[in-house]
Amino acid sequence: MPADVILAIDFVAVLLGIFLPVIKKANFDTSVVNFPHLLERFQLLVIMTFGEAIVTVAPFFNIQKFSIEPLLLFLILISLFGSYAIQTEYMIEHHRKTRGTILMYAHFFIVISLNLLVTGVSLLLEIEGSSWQMKAIVALSVVIFLISFQANNHYVKEKNLLSRKDINWLWLSIFFGGVLFLFSESHFMILLGILLITTTNFLVKLNHLKSASSV
Repeated sequence: MPADVILAIDFVAVLLGIFLPVIKKANFDTSVVNFPHLLERFQLLVIMTFGEAIVTVAPFFNIQKFSIEPLLLFLILISLFGSYAIQTEYMIEHHRKTRGTILMYAHFFIVISLNLLVTGVSLLLEIEGSSWQMKAIVALSVVIFLISFQANNHYVKEKNLLSRKDINWLWLSIFFGGVLFLFSESHFMILLGILLITTTNFLVKLNHLKSASSV
């Protein structure tokens, strides 16, 4: 059998293995799923991805030619990790009986979005000015991360659900951050727009967690 046919079959098999559980629903005994253990496995996967992202960003820090843009990217990654850590460690209800399907797929896309973000920004920093292709990759990565992040709210404790005020702050940051990102040609302003969104998301989660803990 030709190698390209074998590769195509392998690719289809992997896709079926990933998406068939969503397409084909069957009776499933949720008691066999150890949700805390499942969450921990995916946390480790995301932590490894963040670690790889930091390693990828490191070469952009040049003592002889200091630039603020790599620092902004580093802060973006830190704020994303902080938001993720707060949600998965403190806001999610760990001891529950569930299949965990949403959790699994959300984490697949979180990993994909982080890799896309670092790749897109790295390529953007290597060129003069801005490229709409690179901006599109970066924008897509941020959107995927935020959607996947919000999908995990399905498992959040009721007391940790965001208030209307918190949600308004998030939308406000997305609006202003999006304006900076879309209508600027400067690397600094593009990254500042992303940082505004990710930092607001982190601070809202942190403030909400403190408020919920004090009740």
